[in-house]
Amino acid sequence: MRTNKELKIAAIVGAIMIIICILMISIFSNDYDKADIAVYKNMEINGQRGYVPCTVPETVLKEIYVEFKKTKALDEDDLVDQDRINGDYKIISGEKFIAFDKESNNTVYISEENKLYTFESSIYENVINTCN
Repeated sequence: MRTNKELKIAAIVGAIMIIICILMISIFSNDYDKADIAVYKNMEINGQRGYVPCTVPETVLKEIYVEFKKTKALDEDDLVDQDRINGDYKIISGEKFIAFDKESNNTVYISEENKLYTFESSIYENVINTCN
């Protein structure tokens, strides 16, 4: 009788663990799906400059989004003094965007802060390689 009761408890604990794992996976995988992210390149068309959307493969877009989220962690120590960028590339998520140049030197503009930051990331290479 005791073994039967222990098996029932083990089965319940196992089921709870499986449910928790499924919930965690669905929460973390849906985080990207909820992201409204787009990549743009600044180009000249008919004598006027403007941003043109880039076609980015889904796998690369996920990598870009992960790096995009890391810009939230930048702080005063990462600020760039008296520098300027042209904004050759722009990544937009909701109302927030970041911009950087082809020759970025790890400098990124963050719209929410209206400031330039030093940001070492693979985002530059991913965007430049897929947006050509």
